[in-house]
Amino acid sequence: MHKARRYAYSRQLNVRCPTESCDSAEYAELMPNTELQNPRQNLILGALRVEEFARLQPELEAVQLTLNQVIHEAGSRINDVYFPTTCLVSLNSTAESGASAGLAMTGNDGLVGISAVLGGETSPYRVVVQNAGGAYRLHTELLQWHLDHGTELQRLALRYTQNLMLQMAQTAVCNRHHTIDQQLSRWLLTSLDRLPGNTLTTTHAVIASLLGVRRETVTEAAGKLQTAGLITYSRGHITVLNRHGLESRSCECYRVAKSESMPMPEPLADGPTPFSSRPNPANLRKLALLRLQDKPPLPRGEPSGFGPLMHELQVHQVELEMYNEQLIEAYDEADSLRLRYADLYDFAPVAFITIDALSVIHQINLTGAIMLGIKRSEAIRHRFGSSVTQADLPQFNQFLDDVLNGRIRKQCQITLNPATHRGPATVLIDAIPNENGQECRMVVSDITVRHQLLARLHASEERFRDLIEKLPISLLITQDGLVRLTNAALLNLLGYSLNDIVDRPFLPLIAADDQAMVMAMHKKRMAGDDTPLNLETCLLRQDGQRVTCQVYIHSVEWHGRVASLAVLDDVTERNRVRDALAATEQHLRTLISTDELTGLANRRQFFIRLNEELARVQRNPGYGAMLMALDIDDLKAINDNFGHATGDAVLREVAAILGSELRQVDTAGRIGGEEFAVLLPATSLKDATNFAERLRLKIENFIIAAAAGVDVEVTPPVVKFTVSIGLAAMASTDKSIDAVLARANAAIKRATKSGRNRVEVIA
Repeated sequence: MHKARRYAYSRQLNVRCPTESCDSAEYAELMPNTELQNPRQNLILGALRVEEFARLQPELEAVQLTLNQVIHEAGSRINDVYFPTTCLVSLNSTAESGASAGLAMTGNDGLVGISAVLGGETSPYRVVVQNAGGAYRLHTELLQWHLDHGTELQRLALRYTQNLMLQMAQTAVCNRHHTIDQQLSRWLLTSLDRLPGNTLTTTHAVIASLLGVRRETVTEAAGKLQTAGLITYSRGHITVLNRHGLESRSCECYRVAKSESMPMPEPLADGPTPFSSRPNPANLRKLALLRLQDKPPLPRGEPSGFGPLMHELQVHQVELEMYNEQLIEAYDEADSLRLRYADLYDFAPVAFITIDALSVIHQINLTGAIMLGIKRSEAIRHRFGSSVTQADLPQFNQFLDDVLNGRIRKQCQITLNPATHRGPATVLIDAIPNENGQECRMVVSDITVRHQLLARLHASEERFRDLIEKLPISLLITQDGLVRLTNAALLNLLGYSLNDIVDRPFLPLIAADDQAMVMAMHKKRMAGDDTPLNLETCLLRQDGQRVTCQVYIHSVEWHGRVASLAVLDDVTERNRVRDALAATEQHLRTLISTDELTGLANRRQFFIRLNEELARVQRNPGYGAMLMALDIDDLKAINDNFGHATGDAVLREVAAILGSELRQVDTAGRIGGEEFAVLLPATSLKDATNFAERLRLKIENFIIAAAAGVDVEVTPPVVKFTVSIGLAAMASTDKSIDAVLARANAAIKRATKSGRNRVEVIA
């Protein structure tokens, strides 16, 4: 026991950490509870610097927490925080109905009472022990003192806060979207990550309250996991047998939370202590008693009652010695800091200058002396105002008066003329008065280079804007759906003023039918897609007229963020001319390939199509195609009796009937005065004959009125007409279309000699 006491005393004097210097037997004597033998089992405490942990350790109190013990009630004041080592604690939210659900759990990965770290005084959750074990308790006031000094504890606590928020978010997602089997697997794995070993000391009822479900539901899910050989459970204990299998049974929430959590860093190497020791009277008394036991015992034979008084005096003597040691340590730290910060003060990149109301220099660092071109030892003989240019001296005097008389902090920018060969320097002064307003303490930064760069940048920007304004093409920069920059060419094109467009949404400038496409492209550009684009879109002028533009889009940087640069070329007139030329070209193609009277293919176009089909037949001997030749019977008589206008009407009606009966692959053409021909690809002789007969009957039963002005006995004058049809099959042995045309014409002649109005076939 004697060694353990000496060890505790050495820890108070910042010697070494038990985990690094104390053998196991010695530390077991100091901390007999093996479950709590090492505060460094907690990952936050384990990541502290050795020296910082040594300062914190005497204030840590080892405690045992029991199952279902309530540490903090929701809304209760947080008097202590806990660093779990072998226990597991849950953060629960409870509804008015009494139903509860676990939001997150804390084990050796963090601390309980995170609200105190964030400046809160009460707990927003009900904090309950869900797995019994050990922890270390720290009074909230002591925690705040360590946090206020910007220690490593603060950084680690904030890192754990982020992990806790991630765990809460992932728990909410899991409880909403995943099955109870998956939730239970995730809960078991998350718990084991924060505990030593593979056994949990808890009950199904506790788990059910944490998951927000009925106890029977947890029992059923646990039974499935046990049947699968993943866990085994008895009353109050759950042991995981197959962690890998349990991970595969869990949902992705466990993997996401584990992979995205920020790990606690390794303990940093020892460095200079960031703050002075904080005396703790309770610990100081304990350590004084421990040290007193190393002193020689009191002499015997003292008067009655003198022993306790002597003992108390000796304890106070040891306390004074320890206070003295801490005072010496503080002086040493102060000297070290003074030397360190003296160097920082002198060699800082900015000047520190203290002046009075007459601008006489009272204190200056080395940087300031160099800036003013004076010797530091002679600085008190100089007035700061003598280095200020005459043009800026009134401004500086007013600035100094405002700072001292107004007791305010203020900034100003002036130009100095140093007493050296250096040229004028532009400086920025940030000044505050001292406590009594007699001195002005200034931080003076040389911004000459920055000022010159800003001037060059401004000149460059002016040149850039002038260039943009004079460009003969329209230009637009957009960012976040707004117009950031444009030029005169675009304003003239759309008829807007600059105030009508800049910093306003660009979407109203786009025609309605193009807005969705343009907005989708803009969103991709803002998301980082920098592929150059070339597209055509319609813009709207202020008067509502549409302007078609060819738009070239590239990614640029605008005020440090991605934006889109659009160069627009008005192609409205070009498109109008292009469309007119296309229409003319199509009309010419129609005139070249179409019979003007009937609208069918003319002789030349039909023969082109016939040659193409013959080539297909020649390539595929088994492929069948038919040619149908058709003559209007006695068209000359119709012209003579009813006039050529009526004859033309007959030709048009025959063409119309053909068009209504043909398939999409068929081609009909007028190849003579009253002669028509029809190409029937992929058609058998039987099908072609049936088609020809159907066509003949339809024409035979068709009647048209004679043209106006015809003098005939029938009123109204009507005209009936018939056709003679010849069919010929296209053969792969045909050398040219003349052969199949000859056979078709021969079939027509046979039909004519046989009385007309009939179909003849020559295979």
